[in-house]
Amino acid sequence: MVIRPNIALLKAATGVASLLLCAAPGWAQTHFALPLPQLTTAQQVRVLSPDEANRGYPVRLRAVVTYCDPGEIDFFVQDSTAGIYVNDPNLKAAFMPGDLLEVEGVTEQVDFAPQIAKPRYRVIGHAPLPRPQPASYDALTSTREDSQWVQFEGIVQSASLDRGHLTLDVVGGGGHLTAYILDGASLSPAALVDAKVRLEGVSIGIFNRQQQLIGVQIKAPGPNELQVLEAPATYPFALPLRALKDVMIFTPQGTTEHRIRVQGTVTLQRPKGFFVQDGTQGLYVPGVPQETLIPGERVDVVGFADIGDYTPVLRQAIVRRSGSAPLPPPVPITARQAMAGSFDTLRVRLEGTLQDQTNSETDRQLVLQDDGVLFEARIEGRKVPPGWPHLSAGSRLRLTGVCSVSVNRDRVPNAFIVLLASPADLAVLSRPSWWTLRNTLAGLAA
Repeated sequence: MVIRPNIALLKAATGVASLLLCAAPGWAQTHFALPLPQLTTAQQVRVLSPDEANRGYPVRLRAVVTYCDPGEIDFFVQDSTAGIYVNDPNLKAAFMPGDLLEVEGVTEQVDFAPQIAKPRYRVIGHAPLPRPQPASYDALTSTREDSQWVQFEGIVQSASLDRGHLTLDVVGGGGHLTAYILDGASLSPAALVDAKVRLEGVSIGIFNRQQQLIGVQIKAPGPNELQVLEAPATYPFALPLRALKDVMIFTPQGTTEHRIRVQGTVTLQRPKGFFVQDGTQGLYVPGVPQETLIPGERVDVVGFADIGDYTPVLRQAIVRRSGSAPLPPPVPITARQAMAGSFDTLRVRLEGTLQDQTNSETDRQLVLQDDGVLFEARIEGRKVPPGWPHLSAGSRLRLTGVCSVSVNRDRVPNAFIVLLASPADLAVLSRPSWWTLRNTLAGLAA
């Protein structure tokens, strides 16, 4: 027998419920609140708005473990629809990649994306890891791949081991990302630098306090998720030599993401990097070599060419001494010429009138002016001897050092600094006259 609903009674009941909701909403919510629908896929959780996610929808799904690191409280699972983060502050069980779980919990969004909270688990078997989704750098930074099992190809620029976990800096598709590989002790960091690799792992967004994406990571559960597509050169210093002027210039084939090798004469070493010059072309190399470099040393430098503030730089560099050479002669310039940017990273000589001098944590700083252009000269404080000459405002100075250009947001030069290697790079051409108005009046009074 088929029982048909009484439409009239249903309409009457609906009307009574509406009256109760209008007359006493609190009472109606207490007595007539319907249970929230249960979500059964990861994608249903991912599409929730922050307000919806924080209503605490019940979740029950079957998913495979893609990444689990109790030490960092990182736990990701993925079903046939999407990957999702499981927030378990008390995560202790080290689930293995491929463990098939039944996960129950509730939805929440406390930071970047919706996730599963208050989880309970039951291992129901084992399953293959999801088929990785090939992802470009643009796709990874679009937020849509967050928490998903992805595949990414790039060049390893640095590699290091920490407590058995391998950390890689990988560049590919025009961007940098950091990759972490659990239990990577079997891999040799040195053998991976400059290798082209294919990574499989979980894409994880890095966000700021405003929950805005500022970077991306890929976390892989083990070394099996790293494949070397192209091995690096066995001896980096045997790479073809490239002139400094040819770093990051246009070629029809495009610039390489692999390491390159250049030669030059060291003109200055600073705490955070050093400068080399070859003829009329200079280059800044950020990073501190293991040994102190002396101006005048000839060096081979192997590293990754990258865009600097104004001129190219060579990152993650290794250095080999190859002799000595005279320092490149300084180029005589004016402050206005320096402001144009053409002498960035070059050894220069110019004059200026001292306006002021200050000390920072690391440097002695001189503020100078020439032809209406203000600029700075800096020398490391530890290189300033006790007998540093007394410099009065108004003194005319001649400076010999490396020109370092600063740019605005459009990469147009808007300032420069002259970096001095030693006190010998500063010469006092003239001092201000003692006969200032104040001193003259004081003398007449005396």
